[in-house]
Amino acid sequence: MEDYPINHPHSSLTAPVLSKYAQPCFIETGSNTGCGVAIALRCGISEIHSIEYLPKFFDACVKRYSSNRNVHLYLGSSGDVLLTLVPTLTQRSVFYLDAHGYYFNPLLDELKAIALSPIKDHTIMIDDVRMFGSAVWNNIQQEQAMDLLMQINPNYKIAYEDSVDFTRDILVAYID
Repeated sequence: MEDYPINHPHSSLTAPVLSKYAQPCFIETGSNTGCGVAIALRCGISEIHSIEYLPKFFDACVKRYSSNRNVHLYLGSSGDVLLTLVPTLTQRSVFYLDAHGYYFNPLLDELKAIALSPIKDHTIMIDDVRMFGSAVWNNIQQEQAMDLLMQINPNYKIAYEDSVDFTRDILVAYID
């Protein structure tokens, strides 16, 4: 999968959106070049975990953040890494799910891994919601994601926030 296409060379997340929903811990799937980590650091989040599938992006993030002890980087499939990471969480976290790309989408596996957490009030952000139902996303329907979110916590409120490039393109499941 080395030639796996990437949607953006940057994060679609903005500091104002993350600040609105920030928790003590930020977990990102799809590190890419590390812009999401930079935004989390700018927002003052003290514990950051970022998962990247492609070695070239993982290596770039390691080079960029190796001196920051608050940043933990993982190479691998986000669904698999989350299965190991989620049980270790001891505080509310914000998950920014952006590991998907063209013809590859681990979103449902990511949500199933998050569901295993004993903490049921994490904030969960899903980027690129305009892609639900498309062949590019393996025809994953928004209803499938919503069903999994409501299994995690039926009291989740749902909001839609603007990304860098698109209006109302980030779905946010949160508890006040």
